[in-house]
Amino acid sequence: MFSARRIEFAGFSLSDIPTAIMPENFVAPSDVSLGLGALSRFDLIFDVGGKRMWIRPNASYGQPFPHPVVGVGFALTSRAGMMEVGSIAPASPAEKAGLKKGDVIVRLGSEDATLAGFSRLKEGVAVELELKDGSKLQLVPARYF
Repeated sequence: MFSARRIEFAGFSLSDIPTAIMPENFVAPSDVSLGLGALSRFDLIFDVGGKRMWIRPNASYGQPFPHPVVGVGFALTSRAGMMEVGSIAPASPAEKAGLKKGDVIVRLGSEDATLAGFSRLKEGVAVELELKDGSKLQLVPARYF
């Protein structure tokens, strides 16, 4: 992950965009993905019969992009209330907290571990994680790239 400082296309400019480098041939022919975060800032208007498309900025165009603040990817086998760590971003708050691939998080503060709970974490607000083995870790969400 890195932040694209500025991109320009179709006469519009966006800056500080979270960007991921994907494994070769992961989804698209490109190895770099700006993702839906950038596209969500625009309305796409299709003229199917005329084979044309227009793009215009929407209400979120000028808003700052949200950046990941934890640095953990969860395994697809995760289920509500029990999140298995699939990957840890280097130098991320998750790595600094001591999380490792394969750890299973069962509590996020005072609630069960869920994707929704992780998405609500705020930068700078520490949270205690409880792992399936009963150990506890302190995570301080922060922008890490």
